[in-house]
Amino acid sequence: MTERPFSRALFRGQEGSSFSLSHPLVETGPAPATSGGPSVMVLDRIEEGPSAPGQEQYALIFQAESDEVLMQGTYHLDHGTLGGLELFLVPIGRTGRTVEYQACFNHLQAGD
Repeated sequence: MTERPFSRALFRGQEGSSFSLSHPLVETGPAPATSGGPSVMVLDRIEEGPSAPGQEQYALIFQAESDEVLMQGTYHLDHGTLGGLELFLVPIGRTGRTVEYQACFNHLQAGD
């Protein structure tokens, strides 16, 4: 994984693209699903957070087809353009076999 700061701009334009999902890096709850869960997630959208001077707030919403829901935790995702990323994902909803996961960001903007 390349070390680089996360920003909304890093993910902009990647909506609709696929991310390969690895096993959890940190378990945060009862045994997360490590088999039978999704192996691919699609970045569905970027949701803007409330604006504040000097802060960048946004959430990435991923969708995955699976009968199992992964527990919240830090997962390694690989992307063809962005490379390897480690994101804390939280399941936020389910419709049929489609599960939505969210990764939230709230950080100071560079130079502020």
